Amino acid sequence: MRGKTISLFMWGYQPHFGLQFELLMNNVMKELNISGTRAECLLVGAKIPSRKNPNDVCIEPEDGKWPIGLFDGLLDMIEMEIINHPSQNILYGDVPRMQEKP
Repeated sequence: MRGKTISLFMWGYQPHFGLQFELLMNNVMKELNISGTRAECLLVGAKIPSRKNPNDVCIEPEDGKWPIGLFDGLLDMIEMEIINHPSQNILYGDVPRMQEKP
């Protein structure tokens, strides 16, 4: 069973990214005359299998509004998507592209 710990940033400035995204979306909704609601940004990161990150899943904000249980099985679902992705049948002529394909 994979760990359910959340903490540590996925990348620097992610809280600032989330805030800027919310501001942008709120501006878009204002331009579209959508009122009575505000955007909320939830960033979800999943560990790359070959990495030794302490957490399988990381979410921002970490205030508990979205329970980590929502993401149970996320890594398994991602792995299945990668295995079944149509690009898996494509052979590229260089090593970096072969390693970066889904």
